[in-house]
Amino acid sequence: TTTAPTTTAPTTTAPTTTAPTKVVLPTPDFAIPTGFATFDNKTLDAFSTVVDNEFNSLADKAGISVAVFRDDTLWSYATGTASSVAPMTVSTPTLIRSTSKTFLSALILDLVEDGYFQLGDSLAEVLVGHRDYSSLDLTKINPAATVHEMLAMRSGIRPFGTEGSVSPGLLQAVTKPDWRPVDTLALIDNPWIQPGSYEYSDSNSYLLGMVAQHATGKDIHVLYRERFLEPLNIDAILLPDEAVPTGVARPHTDLSMWGGSGFGDLIDLEKSKYGKSAEQWFEQDTRLSWASAGLVSTPAHIARWGFELYSPNGSALSSSSRATLTQSTGEEIVMFGGLPHRYGYYAAQKSFEYNDGTTISVIGHQGGGAGYVSQLLYSADLDLAISVLANADFRYRGACRSHGVLDCIVSELFKAYRD
Repeated sequence: TTTAPTTTAPTTTAPTTTAPTKVVLPTPDFAIPTGFATFDNKTLDAFSTVVDNEFNSLADKAGISVAVFRDDTLWSYATGTASSVAPMTVSTPTLIRSTSKTFLSALILDLVEDGYFQLGDSLAEVLVGHRDYSSLDLTKINPAATVHEMLAMRSGIRPFGTEGSVSPGLLQAVTKPDWRPVDTLALIDNPWIQPGSYEYSDSNSYLLGMVAQHATGKDIHVLYRERFLEPLNIDAILLPDEAVPTGVARPHTDLSMWGGSGFGDLIDLEKSKYGKSAEQWFEQDTRLSWASAGLVSTPAHIARWGFELYSPNGSALSSSSRATLTQSTGEEIVMFGGLPHRYGYYAAQKSFEYNDGTTISVIGHQGGGAGYVSQLLYSADLDLAISVLANADFRYRGACRSHGVLDCIVSELFKAYRD
């Protein structure tokens, strides 16, 4: 079990009870960042071969986009389709799912450093005066759970249920006109348990998103822009708080899991069954992901983010906050994404092992669900970050057989760069 680091940062004056004023920000164009060098031709050939071999081995596929970043060097590559009418390109915006949590943990640590609250503060302390706090069911949300415990997925607050398309509570959460994060938290079915044991629960991310907004009086997408995206020149938006960007990659999956048949576009299925537009689908889907998994971006920007976040040469966080993040994983081994990891503040550590007996240790966060998968990993040994996004919900091992599809790609890209 991880232990919350101590902090001497002062607590700021208690925030007001009013909700943040909704701010509409311009949508970025998701263009490939410019001004970076490229890798040598041998490495470039190796990179593209890795992606092509894995992608071509898949029976069911849509599109995939990949980027590798180190210091001042960037490679980005895409293949396949974003939709029935558009190819996947390196600038195609795509949902990054739970890789979004890397932004949230960075935001929380930044706010701790600025003295808004402390890691050991409880929900009852950090949400005092919040307009929705009184509506939380305290049999399901433990007011004594701390910021540290929520970041470490050890709060004992259970995941909210999203199963069953005819659930009255689910329909209320995804369709009500004035949705707020507390409406999704109302979908938690089970009482909280004693904090301390690891359990992956997106409820923690919703609560921390509410904490960040309440402490600062600003929407979380505004905080991301002000603190990270604009200073680092990184393009990303948060759904459903911001507009769906033009040309976003559409989700593809096994439609039999959603009342259809075969492999295909999930939005097309939802349109044929319920008459939903693409905008309605994204709005309803991301009410169930928001601060947990609602960011849209491209691998070129997310690989840069991974480098800026985890590398000692990055500038997303101060050196002390970065150390808090990277050291939060502790020594406990837990199952994350079906594989053993050490899991800390929305950061998972593991190692890739190769046939020659060598290993590469990595840290980052994967994501997936409802037609998308993502992976962001950084290697301190290589000082290299890799992002992979796909608009297909792969549910089987990749060609390398030891990992899932995206990890097969990432592990071989790290090896290709090292060799």
